[in-house]
Amino acid sequence: MRIICPCAEIKYLTKKDGLLSVMNRYSLTTPQQNIWNLQKTLSDTGISNLCGAAFWERPIDVKIANKAINKFIELNSGMRLQFDETEHGVVQFVSEYTYTEFPIMSFNSEQSLERFALKFVSEPFEMKKSALYRFVIIDLNGMSGVLACLNHLIADAWTYSLLAKELWNFCLEFESNHFPEHSIHGYTDFIDSEKEYFNSERFRKDEAYWTEAYMERPETCHIKIANKSVVNPIAKRYSMVISGDCSEAINEFCNQNNISQAVLFETAVFVYLLKVNAGNNRITIGVPVLNRNSKNDRLTAGMYVSTLPLTIEIAAEDSVFMLCKKITNSHRAVFRHQRYPYSRILRDLRKTHRFEGNLYDVIVMLYNKT
Repeated sequence: MRIICPCAEIKYLTKKDGLLSVMNRYSLTTPQQNIWNLQKTLSDTGISNLCGAAFWERPIDVKIANKAINKFIELNSGMRLQFDETEHGVVQFVSEYTYTEFPIMSFNSEQSLERFALKFVSEPFEMKKSALYRFVIIDLNGMSGVLACLNHLIADAWTYSLLAKELWNFCLEFESNHFPEHSIHGYTDFIDSEKEYFNSERFRKDEAYWTEAYMERPETCHIKIANKSVVNPIAKRYSMVISGDCSEAINEFCNQNNISQAVLFETAVFVYLLKVNAGNNRITIGVPVLNRNSKNDRLTAGMYVSTLPLTIEIAAEDSVFMLCKKITNSHRAVFRHQRYPYSRILRDLRKTHRFEGNLYDVIVMLYNKT
């Protein structure tokens, strides 16, 4: 697997209107490189596509909805990132903004919308020199909304929350003809900050932390033993709604013991993995980290999120409460060193311990929908 040197900047001269202008091209950030590698491996699938729908509080004129989507794309240059493979490796650049008329569709049920969305998200994007977003303005039995398919190279889950909030604000502005001044948010700021990080004392401290954390060769933690030589990338969603009594009991336990719900669910996963990985009491799961380290990062559309290993040594005498506390303390340490790329952790493990495969099969994430 070829790893591109992080965030090298390349300048190209392009001709426009008889003049030569400079176009900045950048290599991929670490979160983007992981997505690019995954998409290249499964190039005929939409494995790196994200899809979601946002509905507004009341009906919105479709022309205003279209203007709102365009405004979001215009103000977030990360939405306009395009990619190319050159002799220098994979590079990205910000394409010029052009106003787009997005399609409009009506649905008479949530089921029909979901069927369309599944097809909508499964279609792969053209990865080279092409827009990596698709929008449809939708009407669902009188409810107005937007269905968005964004490639993971330009978006993460936080981007979708940002998109839903900003589209509503822009709709209100266009309805009232009141246009306050907006800042332009650029993902290239994150590219620059990552470049600075790799040359910083902070990076060296993070590297030392992860080297010490895996001084001993870790065991892999499987959720089950694979019995097929070919792994199918298509997943199925299983959903379960817990009862009100169970929810109240969970909240009461967490409040009384000053434990987050995420940690409690992680504890359950750790106990399960302990039981199915006989003889291994050092259990590892993956935990997503937001990786947005400034206010500007939190206001910018783009691919920031990464995943890091969380390894816990479980003793026979550990109670649920003790295990929760171990996980809480480990979370704090991981979050303090969250900028260090998981790909480098694996690289170092393979070099030092001849480690193969992945550290974990399971990622646990608690998403607060409110």
